[in-house]
Order: sequence, then structure tokens, then C-alpha cells
Amino acid sequence: MSGLRRPPRRVAPGLLAACGALALALTAVPRPAGAQTRGAVQVPAQGRDPVREAAREPQPAGDAGPALSPAQVYARVAPSVWRVQSLDAQGLPLGQGSGVVIARGRVVTNCHVLAHARRVQLRRDGPEPGIAARLEAWDPPRDLCLLDAPGIADAPAVERVPTTGVVVGQTAYAIGHPKGLDLTMSAGLVSSLRRNTAGQLVLVQTSAAISGGNSGGGLFDERGRLIGLTTMVLVAADAQNLNFAIPADWIGELPRRHAQRQAAAPSVPPAAPTPVPTPAR
Repeated sequence: MSGLRRPPRRVAPGLLAACGALALALTAVPRPAGAQTRGAVQVPAQGRDPVREAAREPQPAGDAGPALSPAQVYARVAPSVWRVQSLDAQGLPLGQGSGVVIARGRVVTNCHVLAHARRVQLRRDGPEPGIAARLEAWDPPRDLCLLDAPGIADAPAVERVPTTGVVVGQTAYAIGHPKGLDLTMSAGLVSSLRRNTAGQLVLVQTSAAISGGNSGGGLFDERGRLIGLTTMVLVAADAQNLNFAIPADWIGELPRRHAQRQAAAPSVPPAAPTPVPTPAR
């Protein structure tokens, strides 16, 4: 059977059918003193919005210097790529994917990695105890979710590069946790920039290999800057190495789109993401 499939091993038909409830069910993180709650997102009373701060737009990199070797790219970004484990109410594993640190204590991943989870925990490498995380903002049509994880506050945030700076043929590295094999790196090229009928970029195609468990991991350029989040592969008997990432630019649009969904239907669970991320709006 051919078609686009997302990498994780455990993807159920009711994908994210209860994402709104998920925000409340995940392990709670104590609110800062004086904080207010806006839906599932905590906003300190001083007016700071942690979701908006975490998703700040990347600045044009300008002359970023020479390309790094693969080993240098790995050393730079591996501390920022974490395993995301979804758990049921009894703490038993449901599935796992990957996530990327974009700000202090904030990790982005694919929403489908969190399907049916009652708790979420993060690990970076090996059997160390998991670090609790909670869902903070979500955009299921684009399959993009933001996790709050104060326990990884020391993990460095990656630099993001605007998609306008990405070109077909440039080197691309995928780093994630495929099949539970922590911090696996694969190399390839940006194969294509897939756009919708309105000319909006919806997928970055790459020849860098990704597998189950890579979902939500990072696709990086030759300077270790985030291009996108590895999200799906094309599975077909006559297809090879057709892999896709959602654009890193979407991270900057997450606060607005999350707020719009909450304002439009705060009590209605969002629909499951489609096999191909919906057009940018």
C-alpha cells in the first residue's frame, strides 16, 4: 500500500481526537506565583506570554560563516534534540517520537506523537529518568505542538533559519530518536520545497533518512540551524527515501494560530491532522 505515512510506530485512527482534553490531562507543572491561566497556556500576571516568547521568529542569519562538518553539526545540536515519550494514565508507554528545544524549557514536536497521552516525559540519551512535560500550545492541522518542560531549562535552544533561506540541493541533517535509537543522525539533501496551489510552502522534502520515532525531530542545515521538523515518509513499494518535514517558520506562527483556535471553539477538541499538513493560513 502506498501513501504518506507518519514515522511513529503507534499512530491510532482517532489521532488527537481529544487534544483539548490532553492539555489538561498531561502532568501538571506548578504555576508561577501570580500566574493566570488562558486555556491550557499559563501566562504570568506581569504580561509575559511564554508561548509567544518561545516561538519568536528567527532573525535572518546573514553571513553565518563556513559550513560545519557533520560531526560539528551533531555536537552543536544534539543537546537540543530530545526523545518525547507518551504515557497512559498508569504511566505505561504508548509511543514515542522526538522534539527540539526552541527556547528555555520549551520543546516543539509533532502533535501526533502525543496521541492518547495522559502524561508526557522527555529523555535525551539512555535510560535516565524521564523529565515531565506538559502541553502548552497546539496546532493540529499543521501537526505542531509546544511542550513546557522546566526540567530541561539548561538545554540550549537551536537557531532557526527562515525558510526563504532554504534552497533545493543544500545539505540537510536529520537528528532524532528513530525506533528508540537515541540521537541518530542521517545526512542528505533538501530534495524539494513542496508548495500548495497558493504557492505557500507546506513541506520540505529531504533525502535524509527518517524512521519511526523521528517524528518531531530536527532537520538542520550545514550550520546546525533548524530547517523543519521531520514529520512523515512516503511508503510505497516503488518509492525510496522520500521524507518530509514541516517548515520551521510555522513555529513562529504557532501562538497566533493556537489563540485563534481557542477563541473560536475553546471547548471543542481540534480535528486530527490530515496526512499532509494543511495549507498555511
